[in-house]
Amino acid sequence: MSVESHVLEIESKFDVAVDTPLPDLAGLPHVSAVGVSREINLEASYYDSPGLDLVALGITLRRRRGGDDAGWHLKLPGDSGRHELRVPLGDDERVPRCFEDLLSGTTRRAALERVGTIRTRRTVIPLVDAAGRVVAEVCDDRVVGERWHDGRGTRLVWREWEIELVRQDRELAHAAAARLRSAGATPATYASKLAHVLDVLPDRSALGQGRSRPSVRDVLAPYLGAQVRRLRQLDPQVRADLPDAVHQMRVTCRRIRAALACYRRDFDRRAAREIRKELGWLVDVLGRERDLEVLRDHLGALVARHEAPDAAQEGWIDESLSEDLDAARGAARVALDSERYDALVLALAAAGWPPWSSRAERHARGELRRGLRAEWERLQAAATAAEHAPAGRRDEALHEVRKVAKRLRYAAEAAEPCLGDRARDLADAMSALQDSLGLHHDEAVARAAVARLGQEWPRAAGVSRIIGELEDQQAVESAIYREGWWQVRHSTSARWLV
Repeated sequence: MSVESHVLEIESKFDVAVDTPLPDLAGLPHVSAVGVSREINLEASYYDSPGLDLVALGITLRRRRGGDDAGWHLKLPGDSGRHELRVPLGDDERVPRCFEDLLSGTTRRAALERVGTIRTRRTVIPLVDAAGRVVAEVCDDRVVGERWHDGRGTRLVWREWEIELVRQDRELAHAAAARLRSAGATPATYASKLAHVLDVLPDRSALGQGRSRPSVRDVLAPYLGAQVRRLRQLDPQVRADLPDAVHQMRVTCRRIRAALACYRRDFDRRAAREIRKELGWLVDVLGRERDLEVLRDHLGALVARHEAPDAAQEGWIDESLSEDLDAARGAARVALDSERYDALVLALAAAGWPPWSSRAERHARGELRRGLRAEWERLQAAATAAEHAPAGRRDEALHEVRKVAKRLRYAAEAAEPCLGDRARDLADAMSALQDSLGLHHDEAVARAAVARLGQEWPRAAGVSRIIGELEDQQAVESAIYREGWWQVRHSTSARWLV
């Protein structure tokens, strides 16, 4: 059985007393009318590992009966909402094999068992725009939940309101939330109904929160904990081939590596170096697939502009790269199923991680600034080397500048809770450099690929014109980088590090 659909769920939940009347929802932004309400009864069984790995990461696996979306639902947290994957009910209560496979890395292949049952009497109020389209639904839920443990259930009863948007609309979301809060609702204490049943509260702790002189550990521990959590949340999304999941997992790995590298004196060097090496391996094995996809899309657009329509040559870029893409996807999936990956996740999730040194107890402001200053000096050295690099090595030298700028950006982001606007401005400046150099690198890779593929496809038209356009684009990006680098060196973004 395979996943049949994927939905991005954009919702907000609120706690409310059982006798609170629902407010009038008319007059909200982009809402022309409040539709006729309807009542439905829902029943869902929830599944997790014995250690409750899924709910701890904000992941929900349920089997729902009733309503318009009966079936198996797997909900995965994303940046702008929750991804919901769906599979039909089937004849029994066994978790679908496709969901077991997607969650194997998250649960470390532990058996999935029923941990709770929730019955909901839901009143759905549709909000409609001027064209008669439903733009959001407000749900008034009266809930009875049971937590299952050793074959016995513990019963809870509560009420909650929920706003579910059809598409991203910040103005409507904020106004609707304000309307519900004015009627007495409060933001939900629990991330989901299942978390309520299992009494799993979101982790909002931060070491040293409120201290006037926080230590390095106070600042970096919550940051690194959030990145490890994000890495584990992305695992099933990568396995499910959800949009941008591979890219986000690589970025998360790089953020952890940047903190461990930039502030290396605050960690046990040997243990941190081993984690950095393993995260680098994961970035590389995932990167091959993404790099090829970016290259295919980039070249496909260029070829379409430069070649005359020819059915015999149509799709030669796809055909040329398809074998490499299939191999890269296969290698990435093998890596996620490997003992090496399991060991990495276990090390990151261990109670004693990250491995601090005694310096981590020092005052954060001076120690973090010292680490950022060392990275800034590395960036200056890399930029100078690129300026004096021979023509044949210049692309490689600029790519090195990009890598150092990226690491400095992520390290600055980690320091923001302590260093504030200074760190934020530095991160923004590095992001701009990274963008221009990233485009420059993409053009260099594309130019080499076109030259190679043009030899393999001698009938392909426009190869020389495509290479010429890529060289012109590289020259533009190089000029943008030079201007951006001059501005960074002479601005307040990094002057405080000198």
